[in-house]
Amino acid sequence: MASRFRSRFAFWLFALFLIAVAGATGSWFIGADLVRQRINMIARGSVATGGGFAVQSIEITGFPFTFDAAVMGLRLSGRTPGGVWEWQANRLKARISPWRSTAVTFDLAGTHKLRFRVGRRPLDLEIKMGQAKGVFHEASSGGPHVLKFAPKKLTIREAVSGQQIDAEEASVQVYRTVAKKTDSSETSAGLIISFKNVTLPEEAEKLLGRKMARLEAEIQVLGDLPLPMERTVLSRWRRDGGILEIKDLDLAWGPAKIKASGTLGLDDRLQPEASLVTAITGYQKTVDALVAAGVVRENIARGVKLVLDMMARRARPGEDPTV
Repeated sequence: MASRFRSRFAFWLFALFLIAVAGATGSWFIGADLVRQRINMIARGSVATGGGFAVQSIEITGFPFTFDAAVMGLRLSGRTPGGVWEWQANRLKARISPWRSTAVTFDLAGTHKLRFRVGRRPLDLEIKMGQAKGVFHEASSGGPHVLKFAPKKLTIREAVSGQQIDAEEASVQVYRTVAKKTDSSETSAGLIISFKNVTLPEEAEKLLGRKMARLEAEIQVLGDLPLPMERTVLSRWRRDGGILEIKDLDLAWGPAKIKASGTLGLDDRLQPEASLVTAITGYQKTVDALVAAGVVRENIARGVKLVLDMMARRARPGEDPTV
């Protein structure tokens, strides 16, 4: 009797196990399909009207606990007043939860192609990143959308001119509020960047050299984000008091070290006008470098250095003077 009871108990326990496995398997495949839908939704939402989205394949792995997506042959395109833009990526990875989390972690390591226009000039960039892990947070509870990633071994090459920029490491953070209307005293979007150990194109050798130790800055958009960047939209943004606030700009390029903050706006002709507070060290060697490059005449340089010397101060004895 006892042995028959044990046999039935084992049978029902095994049956429950099979049901649980089947349920978990079914749930995972349903979740994988939701992940594919979410990738399509995010991509199509980013290109807006007139844009396109295509992939060669989307592979979902990670069974049974995670949803890891590998997107192959990605192509996003859109249209602005300046023309068409396009982004191509040979491969990108993402970990997405379709059930609860608003965060998407991703890795953009690999080769990317970005085409767009700046004014009348088309740019065709090839971007390579050895590492590029990041995260995208969708807005919740009135907060902003936030995208941030930290590429390493970054190379940006312009296909037409062949000019190239390399950076050992960088970090980029973009954020945007979801409010429909933003007061001119409120931030609607922002950009935080940091580039370290940068090698500039060959032309930079004529100025302050090809090595830039760092470039760091935070830029905030006050007022409604002026998109699309058409004349009527920019005029309304300016009229409503919109400006760019530049915070904590820190540049170390050759002998020049510059720290600055201030604002950048548009005049009544929609031309940029800035108001900055700046501290500059290494100005004497900077002027000498510009003279050697033929940018500044030597007789003018002497007057410039004399004026800067009169304005400069030393925080402590023995330190470089700061203007």
